[in-house]
Amino acid sequence: MTKIYIAIILTLATACTSFASPKQVAIDKACKSLSGLAGTVMQLRQRGAEVSDVIDQVNTFDKSIRGIARAYILEAYKAQRFLTPEYAQQSIREFKTKAYIECEETFDK
Repeated sequence: MTKIYIAIILTLATACTSFASPKQVAIDKACKSLSGLAGTVMQLRQRGAEVSDVIDQVNTFDKSIRGIARAYILEAYKAQRFLTPEYAQQSIREFKTKAYIECEETFDK
């Protein structure tokens, strides 16, 4: 049943994308990229990576993305680290979702 719902949602999303403005398509793409970055940061957090190592890696990023990446790192490392894989994956999904929603809301203003 879940597969049917997913198929319906994907079909509707594909149909609606053709009606989206170029600006909205660009916003969606940017937000998807940022939420992916947030997910990667939280994944590193959940795997036990040292915050200083992650910050060092981010310092090699382009200046245009460095600030938001550092903000995601600081937020992710304030969150609980889970030892159970299911909870770790759930926290990664929730962090990505939160980042996506915050991105969209920023552009809606």
